[in-house]
Amino acid sequence: MKGLKKLQNIVSLTLAAMLIVVGVGQIAFAEGGVEHSLKDGLYELEVETLKEKSDDQSMAGTYLDKKVKFDTKDGKSHITMTIYKSDWMKNINVIVDGEDTPYEIVDKKENVEVKQVPFLSGDDSIGDISTIKFEVSSIDSEISLQMNVKPMGDSRVTFRVVHKKDTFKLIEEYKEDKKDETDKKDQVSKNETLRNGLYSIQIEVLKAKLDEPSMAGTYIEKNTKIESKGGKNYMLLTFYKSDWMKDIKLTIDGKNVPYEIVDKKENVEVEQVPFLTGEDKIGNITTIKFELPNVDSEINVKGNSVLMGNAEVEYRVILEKDTLKLIEEYKVDKEDVVDKKDNVVKEDETVKENERNKKDELNKEDKVVKKDKTNKVSKSGNEFELVKESELAKEDGGAKTEAKPLPKTGSSANANILGIVGIAISGLGFFLMKRK
Repeated sequence: MKGLKKLQNIVSLTLAAMLIVVGVGQIAFAEGGVEHSLKDGLYELEVETLKEKSDDQSMAGTYLDKKVKFDTKDGKSHITMTIYKSDWMKNINVIVDGEDTPYEIVDKKENVEVKQVPFLSGDDSIGDISTIKFEVSSIDSEISLQMNVKPMGDSRVTFRVVHKKDTFKLIEEYKEDKKDETDKKDQVSKNETLRNGLYSIQIEVLKAKLDEPSMAGTYIEKNTKIESKGGKNYMLLTFYKSDWMKDIKLTIDGKNVPYEIVDKKENVEVEQVPFLTGEDKIGNITTIKFELPNVDSEINVKGNSVLMGNAEVEYRVILEKDTLKLIEEYKVDKEDVVDKKDNVVKEDETVKENERNKKDELNKEDKVVKKDKTNKVSKSGNEFELVKESELAKEDGGAKTEAKPLPKTGSSANANILGIVGIAISGLGFFLMKRK
């Protein structure tokens, strides 16, 4: 019995020890790995390069820096990696989680000694070193690179880039500094009406029906501008290699929208698309301008892709509203103020002139009314009809006669009465002379 009890104690202690070890291991993985929520910051980790369809090491790994950078900020994450002898690698494609992903060349050194590849010698040791950056959904994203390798007769090769999670470490935690706070003051909120001015804004290009990056984004300038003036907003959009995209159509909030070509450069070197080589690097760069109702508008672009046999492609342009920043506010200049004052003065003079014309018309109407009323005059309660101008005109054979008013002598008199008074005075004079 004692022996059995002793064996049970040993088993219990062993199990406890195993649980402790396993538990510690899980905690260490949670702390040292990447399963926990990442802080905004810059991280470093090591990678290995494996063949496309097996876990064997790929020779391509010789030309890739084994240490890469992973940064995450505001919910977005990016990988930055360096390729040695990139002049030997043409038409590089980055595939993240099975989807072609656009990338940016953040640094490029040309015709330098490539010491990082030890077996290179002579002229082969001189070449380019390129650093690229692209977006990933998480540190667990599956990453593959495709390229044409010059030493292999430009044959197309594919290899996988696999992270060693146990090497994942934080280099720098991003803190919100004063500059960020100042930038936030300049940002325009979603519902704020834009003031007259010029704004900068960043965009992302997504597939028509999926919230995934579209390859078309490689050919569109990510930093663009919005101009607000006179209550209307206008957006600029720049296309690289626009000679590869025909019959471009814009749809905003479900409605077809016209646009204006404000700038076009033809047959120039398109450096903004990093993987173009040879004759493909020469093409057109076109900037268009169109009216934008607001920063929440849904923008869709359609066009026929020359590379795809003129097949129609469609993608969405999303405005990143939190990056909207006022560059220049348009002020009302003195000339505009003077013009407005002149307009007010002119409007005021017009109103006054109209009022004067109305008064003149009223006075004329009043005179006509008075003239009609003066067609009748009174004397001692007896009314005498005056001859109207129309009747005089008839008597004179149709000639126009102007009626002249009688002079005012203090009382009205009739021509017949004056004649009788005259005869009476003459008779009285004759009678007096006879008596003498």
